[in-house]
This record gives sequence, structure tokens and C-alpha cells, in this order.
Amino acid sequence: MKPKTSLLRLFTFALAVGGMTSGSAFFSANGLAQTNVPPSNNNPNFPSNNPLPNIPLPEKPILIEPPVIQQPKFPENLDGPPQGSPKPGLEIDPGVTSGGVLSVNLSCRGAVGSLAQKLAACRSILGWQRRTGDRLGEIGTLTDIGRLLEAGDRDGLATVFLKQAVRQSQTLPLTAWQIGRPTLVVPDAHRYLANNLLSQGQVSQGLAAIESLKTAELYAYMGEPPPPAPPTVPDFSVLSPGETTVMASYNSMADLGQKVEACKQTQCSDLSKLNDQLQKLVEEYNAQSDAYEKEIRQRKAEDDAFLDPRFLPKLREIVDAQPGTVLIYPLVMEDKVWLISVFGGGVVKSQEIPVKQQEVGQAVYELRRLIQDPTTSTKAFQAASQKLYGWLVQPLKAEIQPGKVKNIVFALDRVTRYIPVSALFDGQKYLIENYTTSIVLSGELTDLRDRLPTSVQQTPVLAMGAAEFANYPPLPYVPAELDRIVQKPNSQGIYPGQEVLNQAFNFKALRDRLTGHRILHIATHGKFVSGQPKDSFLVLGSNEKMLISQVRTLQDLQTIHLVVLSACETAVGGPTQDGIEISGMSYYFMNSGAKAVMASLWSVDDASTSQLMGEFYRILAKNQGSTPVTKAEALRQAQLALLRGNAASTGDRRGVGVVATESKPTTDSPRSPGSNFAKPFYWAPFILIGNNL
Repeated sequence: MKPKTSLLRLFTFALAVGGMTSGSAFFSANGLAQTNVPPSNNNPNFPSNNPLPNIPLPEKPILIEPPVIQQPKFPENLDGPPQGSPKPGLEIDPGVTSGGVLSVNLSCRGAVGSLAQKLAACRSILGWQRRTGDRLGEIGTLTDIGRLLEAGDRDGLATVFLKQAVRQSQTLPLTAWQIGRPTLVVPDAHRYLANNLLSQGQVSQGLAAIESLKTAELYAYMGEPPPPAPPTVPDFSVLSPGETTVMASYNSMADLGQKVEACKQTQCSDLSKLNDQLQKLVEEYNAQSDAYEKEIRQRKAEDDAFLDPRFLPKLREIVDAQPGTVLIYPLVMEDKVWLISVFGGGVVKSQEIPVKQQEVGQAVYELRRLIQDPTTSTKAFQAASQKLYGWLVQPLKAEIQPGKVKNIVFALDRVTRYIPVSALFDGQKYLIENYTTSIVLSGELTDLRDRLPTSVQQTPVLAMGAAEFANYPPLPYVPAELDRIVQKPNSQGIYPGQEVLNQAFNFKALRDRLTGHRILHIATHGKFVSGQPKDSFLVLGSNEKMLISQVRTLQDLQTIHLVVLSACETAVGGPTQDGIEISGMSYYFMNSGAKAVMASLWSVDDASTSQLMGEFYRILAKNQGSTPVTKAEALRQAQLALLRGNAASTGDRRGVGVVATESKPTTDSPRSPGSNFAKPFYWAPFILIGNNL
């Protein structure tokens, strides 16, 4: 047996005989790196499932060479790279599959050699993963094959494998989701398929893939399999007859390749016969893949409907709900940002913005660093904000002229979720000065069927909060904030309802009083923790923490239209984080019945928040007549009141500091008690997620 070339077979044997210990010893004995930390799909410096640098590929596509299935190649000199740099070869990342079988993430994109050799490595690894029942590994390898084919300018063929990766993810059992690896593998399959489809001009299918990506990210974050897609979403992952033929041919080739390798290992007598069969299958696969790609090219050239975006019904519902609405989907890839915009009348526009994920992440991180310090000069913040505006909004400037467009709805992606979109600056004005802004988790997860009643008396509010805490700073403005909202004797409250303050604000009170209310307002400390969903919480007046996951146990959220979290915060710990905790927090409430969530992106000023909330509810109460005020417009006007007003800050802040998984930059910057609320620090943290009507 040749050294190095049969390491994969040896490793399989070591695991079968001695379990994980023998497998680990195997890596050490052969000088291979073994990592226990899954690669981050949020890090722009590392490709999905493989922290090794890409090797330059040939300019022309290369077909798989018959008849030999080449094994993954490892370099002879493993000590060559400088210290601290990844060794060339295959990344090996142990995990556990749903059936308890060891899952090894062998990323063939890091294999040494030509494109043909990399694809051959993928084929061997895929067969091994199927034999060992590594369902998650299969998804990663299929995704790798698709990405390799794209690198070889075979986008149409890449679609087949990326679709198959997504289809595999749709049948993963619950236990596979609970172990955590789908957080990396499954969203990547959707993301790269969306990128592939958009690159070929298939905007409708690409949008459908993005919609599915957002659901996959949420459920991977929560450790659960996503539900089946509703009938309103076209199944973008269904294989066409031509794609089915190509995939079946590839599977037959991969399966027989495993038999050939087993025969080589045992020196069986049927090797020549098996090689003949394999050569025939390889030739058939190459012919079928060529024919499929030719068909795709002809359809693109001759069939306008092939590239014509078929509008997704839920997206039409969002843009048609209010005249002058545009829906913007940024899709952040390692080397570009796709900007997909959806307008009324079925108009869809797709643009490729040449900016790297790392640059976007760094810009967002810098923006948040500046905005969370109220001593930052306005000029410095606006310069940072204008850079992001240039990537996410400026390309659409001609289509979104004020008066032509009034409402911008964002479906944000990756690190862009941390952006306070209302404070994006165009060089003269903030976005909020010309448009309402709101966020949707996805089109399919947005329910616009319900609106708040036009009558204030039919909109009871359950207002809960705490001003005093045993372990957190006091929030002296909370009682006045609740008094501004809820009607009671000798108060200026606007809405009927109940006010629950301090020690009376506990989990049972929240659970038992939800029935009959339309708005739930919570004013307290809270935290949405990046990368740690189980640690996100609200601090109740009883000084207990209510984990965000407990929201799912609240049975009576079905009647709640709007949830306002008037204190909580999220923290961006570094430019590579993806902000999924923001979507996750909102989804816990919305999946339990609420239609919209208003929350803050950072630790907010107590006095300014109290004033903003009072303005928000006062304006929302005008929701009467033929042109009622929407929640998005009420929030906009409340923010403008602070931006253009002169109220002073006292310095008290809501929130409990920053918790992040990468780094912990402080946000407790000194503030001037005499400053007004015009700076974005005071008015920009609040975002409206979901139903904006």
C-alpha cells in the first residue's frame, strides 16, 4: 500500500477497530492536522467546511478522467508551510452523526491537485460518507462539488449538485439537527445554491433559495429541522429530468468507485472487470453532463421564460401592501454581495456588488463601534454609515427616489443584520428622513393578514417593566414610560390595558395576563447573545431571568399583534458574526403568534427610550380613518422627533453590557449629560421586524 495515498482507508479502518481514540492516534502518527472546531461559515477568510486556501484551477473545465477513481492526495512534506498556516490536504473535522456514527468532514475542496483530482477526491469521500451513514458529510461534499464545478466555469452542472445538497438537508432527522453541525452545513448548501442560480440569471429561483436559506438559518440556530416549505414557495431544489439523469449517473459512478477501491485493497480477482464497468459509467456521466449543459445554454439563448423571474406570492404581498414599497435582499458571499430588489408590479432587479464579506463585516463593526459611543462626532459616524449605504442602497438610487418610494423593507443577511438601517446616510440625509424602514426575517415568515384595530379602545396593551433590580442598574424612567402608554386614573396614558411593574412583573404574571391584549410592551434589561441562543434572556421584575426560549411556552401570544422590547440589546462581537440571534429572538415571538417585534440593537439610553416610546404610541394612536398610521411610520416619526428635538439625556442606560462569542468591546462609553437626542445613538437602535402595517 502506498504511503499517504491510502490514508482515508486506513482512517476508516482505525475508527472501525479502535473508535475515536485510534482515529486520533492515526492522525498524529501520519502528521495530519485534526481539528475539533468546526470552521465558521461566517468567517470570510475561510471557505465553507474547509479552512485551507483555494488552489488555482485550470482556465478550462476538465472532465473526470476514466477509469481510475483517484484517492485524495496529501503532500509528502507536511512540514512545508510556515508555522500557524494550514497544511495543504484534506481538512478532517470529527463530529457525530444522527445515528451515533462518527462524522468526519472531509472537504475535498482542499485536496491537492488539478480540478479533476479534486473532483475525484470528492467522489471518493462521498462514497465513503454514504457507506458510513454520514448524512451531514454528504451535504458538505455535494456543496463542495458544486463549488468546484463553478470554479471550473460549469455553473449549470454545479446547480445539480447544489440542489441535491439542499434536498439532502430537507430529510435530516431531528437528532442530526440537535448536534449542531447543521448550523454550518445546511445554510451553506442553500447559500451557495442561491449564489449559483443568481449567477446564471435565474432570479426567481435564486430568491426562492434565499427564502429557504433564511428558514434554514433560523432552525439551525434553534437546533431544529425546518418545517416543509408552504405551497406558495416554488420548490427550487426539485431536479429536472435532465438533472435527475446526471445525478443518478454520478451516484452509480461513485458507488461503483467504492467497490473498485475495496477490490484494490483486497486484491480481488474482479478488479479488471470492475474497472471496465467504471470506465463505462464515467464515460456515460461525462456525456450526460455535457448534454445537460448544452441544453441549459440553448434554453438561456432561446427561451426568455428561462430567466424571467416568476414573482413569489408572499413577496408580492409585502410590496403591494403599501404603495411605494421596495423589498431589498442583500446576499453576502465571500467575494461579493448580491443586491436583489423587489418592486410593485412584479419588477425584480438583481445586482452584483463587488465587495468582499470581510470588508462588509469590518465596516459594520466600525459603524457599531462609532454609533454605540454617544461622544462620537456626527461627521465620523456619517462617513462610516455612508460606506454601507453605498453598498446596500446607492445602487438602487434611481429606482427609490423620494416620492416614488416611501417604504423600504430589508431582508438582511449575515453581518448586515447588525446595521441600524434607519441611520444609513446618503451624504445629506439619513434613510429615516425619506423612508420608513422595517425588517422581515423572510417573505414567507411575514404575516400581513392582521392589523391593529383603528380604535384605540380596541387595542388593549399589557405593559410590563421594572425600574429596580438586585443585580442590574436601575431604570428610573420605566414607570413614566408605562404611564404614558396605559390609561389609568390621573395619568396621560393612551391605551386601555394593564400595567405590571417591578416585583409584580414575573413569568406567571406575563403568562396569565396575555389573553385579551393586542400589544405586549416589556421595559427591562435584556440580552440577545450571539452564538448562544440558550443564553439570551429578559430580566423580570422579580430579578429572575426569562430565557428567550421560554417564549415558546406562552400559549396566548396568538392574540398579540405587536411585541415591544423596550430595553434589550444585541452585540456585534466582531466583523465575522452573522446576527442570527436577532432573527432568532424575533422568530420565537412570531412563531408563537405575534405578528411583529420591535427591539433595540444596543444598550439604550433610559430617558431617550422613554420619550421615543411615548411618541411612538401617541402617533400610533392616530391609526384611524381611511389612511391609518402604520407601525413603521409611527416608529419613523418618533425617531425623527428625537433627531430633530432638543431633549437632554440623563445618562441612564438599559441593557446589561455586551456579550459576544468573539470579542467583548465595551459599549459603556462616557456620555455627556447635557447632550441632546439628535445623535443616532439615541434614536437609531430600534428596529421593527415582521408586519410593518
